[in-house]
Amino acid sequence: MKIEITPMAERFAKDSWKLRNNPALWKFMKSEAPIPATLESETKYLRAAFNNPRNNMFAILANGEFAGYITLKNTACGAAKLSYCIMRQDLWHKGVVSRATLLILQYAYEELKLDLVYLYVNPKNIASYSNAINKHFVRAGISFVNSEVERLEMTRTGWEKVLK
Repeated sequence: MKIEITPMAERFAKDSWKLRNNPALWKFMKSEAPIPATLESETKYLRAAFNNPRNNMFAILANGEFAGYITLKNTACGAAKLSYCIMRQDLWHKGVVSRATLLILQYAYEELKLDLVYLYVNPKNIASYSNAINKHFVRAGISFVNSEVERLEMTRTGWEKVLK
């Protein structure tokens, strides 16, 4: 399966708004967009997200079709928060997020020249947690907001280990 990331655009709202309404997506994380989503609310959310100069939001494409999103948020001072979601349930556990994560990390360290990428993930979300650990993210603590959620980090040195 060919996995690629492409800059988010309004045209993906028609694909993502219906998928966003799947409660299984939000079992271990919160949606930043309104739920239930409408095409109008999704378009407005995506427009605001990808027009934010401190966010680098990408659509994940699997064989050319929308599968979800991956974002580097709050890029500042050499760091960014990673967020990702495979919205198509038929693509869960197929390696889609694994490949998309490698692509966004390559972008983060090679294009944006970041020094640190971090994410917050609930270890009960085994697929997401395993994806981060397999990419050499290391546990750095817990969320101040939700003690069930861990903060995982990867430095530029960690990225260089992934490349070896």
